[in-house]
Amino acid sequence: MATYNWLFDSEEDVRISTIGTIEKLISGESFQLFKDKFILEKNLKKEDGKILVTDEELKKLYITYNFTHLVIKKIIAYCPNLRKVKVRDNKKRKLIKKALNEIAWDSIENENYHNLEEKGDSFFEIYFNDFNDKIPKLRVLNSKNMKRAILDDKNKYTQYVYKEWVEDSYADIATGNVNNKGQRERIIIFEKGRKIIFDQKFDDKNNLKKDSKGNQEYETDIIENRESYRNDFPIIHIPGYKKQSSEFSEIPAEQYIDPALVLDQITTDIRQINRSLGFPLIMIVDGEPVANARRTVAGIFGVKSDTINTSNKQAQVKDVQISNDLNSIFKEFEIARNNLFDKVGLISPALLEKLNVDSSRVVQQLNLPSENKIELYVDNIIKYMQPWFKILLKENKLYDEKTDENLSFSKPKFIIKSSPFDELLYEQSEIKSTKKSRNEIYIENGDSDEDIKIRKKEINEEMGDENKDKSFAKNEVVDKVTNGQNVDKNMINT
Repeated sequence: MATYNWLFDSEEDVRISTIGTIEKLISGESFQLFKDKFILEKNLKKEDGKILVTDEELKKLYITYNFTHLVIKKIIAYCPNLRKVKVRDNKKRKLIKKALNEIAWDSIENENYHNLEEKGDSFFEIYFNDFNDKIPKLRVLNSKNMKRAILDDKNKYTQYVYKEWVEDSYADIATGNVNNKGQRERIIIFEKGRKIIFDQKFDDKNNLKKDSKGNQEYETDIIENRESYRNDFPIIHIPGYKKQSSEFSEIPAEQYIDPALVLDQITTDIRQINRSLGFPLIMIVDGEPVANARRTVAGIFGVKSDTINTSNKQAQVKDVQISNDLNSIFKEFEIARNNLFDKVGLISPALLEKLNVDSSRVVQQLNLPSENKIELYVDNIIKYMQPWFKILLKENKLYDEKTDENLSFSKPKFIIKSSPFDELLYEQSEIKSTKKSRNEIYIENGDSDEDIKIRKKEINEEMGDENKDKSFAKNEVVDKVTNGQNVDKNMINT
């Protein structure tokens, strides 16, 4: 691994260092990691300490294709969008749809998937804009700044300790410049029923204020939860792979560090080999170039024997270059790349190249590792987002203890994100098999009663008979789905 656990004093130091390493790999700033892992400092210097190769020279030779960013982006592209909430009550459906749009849930959800892959856990702070605000907002916290998640003897969370740096910036209306008053550390302790904020104090000269003993002084602000979540944490913690006794989850991307750096080493070697092939080394043995010798197109590169040492020696020009087929290095690259994709849970590119079948079942079997990982993420999001839905309904006086106790997103039928055609085909099959009604499908999609009524009326008008409910243009929908997916109509019409 690129971070070595025995070099740190605590598990928290290891976690922070690991997250920092992953961030560098994702952003493409991996040269120092590559150098630490594969290059010995003593090989860069002579015995007298003189530097043979500088970091700037090494960087020009270093090649990375940023495989860590590539595989994380690919696995997150498979993660489904959670939007559907199965609620019969029309007012609740409209409120939930409005609230998800207002908090920009789609953006939060995407960031959440990234956090689960890259940092192991995702944290959202619950807050309201003002006293009259009835929709709980979510602030995505930087998981790297969550220093502790304290457990009791029953492995239940009692406190979360979050540290962040805050900048006091403002725009000068006169000049248009953005001025910065300085940075300060802010500590937030989240407990059941409240959060306690410690803000560093500054004196009149804008320097950090300390007491007579030299200790930093803090302003303390205690914010009690509203009645709607009086006994809950003002924070949502969505874990990934977490052991009960661990404060934080395992970080999936930690397993990508070494394979990604090995791939960087191989691609760097390949680049240098290709340059050597393109610019072979020309050597003169027992001789020297003749006058006007040129290594250019249509030029003549002549040499003559050494005039000083002429004892039976003949001048020669030798072209020194790589002569093997390099299959071994490309095989090594394929093995390393497959290893990285396997650890992420993705189908390896080598297998995809060889796979020549038109069967969704085969692809589904190959996708099982990624599906299992994504299903864990989805299940945890559904479970740990329940408090947000409870707070939302309570704030708007719509909460029913019997029906809304565990209300959250509905688990999608397709764990790996599917196309609209696949979803439409599945909906039609459930309707035809009488597992669900048409209205139930509308409700699951978050449509209001007013929208459903208007849609039915418009469809019936288009079909030319306003007195009979033909709210699904059956044959038209079946034709579109079966043609688009190359599916037998009998699969739907049965």
